[in-house]
Amino acid sequence: MKSIYLMEATAEKLRPKPDREYIKRLQQEERDLTLSVFRDTGRLIWLSIFKEKYPGQTIHEECEHVMVYMLGTNIQALKSGSWCLYLGDEMAVCESIEPLEEALFESIKGELEDCGFANDNVLSK
Repeated sequence: MKSIYLMEATAEKLRPKPDREYIKRLQQEERDLTLSVFRDTGRLIWLSIFKEKYPGQTIHEECEHVMVYMLGTNIQALKSGSWCLYLGDEMAVCESIEPLEEALFESIKGELEDCGFANDNVLSK
């Protein structure tokens, strides 16, 4: 198993109420980390569960549900039907989740490369 998936599975095991099915999927993942694979790590959860598992996160006032991806990154589903992404000090709201997923993936990809995961043959362009 590639080290990024091992790292994510370990992090999930340490969270309150770990998602066993998610851990199992990560342990079986063999593909390089692409946008498509990143999207596959997304899990839509209730806001209350998100707050319990990921305390201290910035929450939009209209958030109802949260799409959580690997490394605890997330895009929030708003009451209006839009999606909200916080990246650092920036916030983006969009009617469609796809552009926000692309932005989030590019951000994570850059961070992983900075940490040396590009040398692990994990990231794919």
